[in-house]
Amino acid sequence: SSGINAEYGQRLMFDVSSPNGILLFREVSKLLCEYGERLIAMTDIPEDSIYQTKLKQVGLCFQILRSALAGGYVNFGVFQLYGDECHVNAISMFIKLLGNLPDSTHGVP
Repeated sequence: SSGINAEYGQRLMFDVSSPNGILLFREVSKLLCEYGERLIAMTDIPEDSIYQTKLKQVGLCFQILRSALAGGYVNFGVFQLYGDECHVNAISMFIKLLGNLPDSTHGVP
């Protein structure tokens, strides 16, 4: 069993075969895709607020995706078996977010 929260004592616990883990991953995937689309739509951001407005948010998306993928509470073969592409959509959105970062972010820590 594992969970989605970084704090071990506060994690949601699901067995890998639990439908709750699958449902949770699907919802997290939807959330990442919706939020990612909104971040991509943000274009005219002043350079002095690019970190707070966009980069920090992309980092948060990465942390959520990493927790969802590494949580161990879903068998990803189930999605392919039923023709559900939520895991592919989540990873694709993150790649789009990385490709959408402005060139001026190379010097940002």
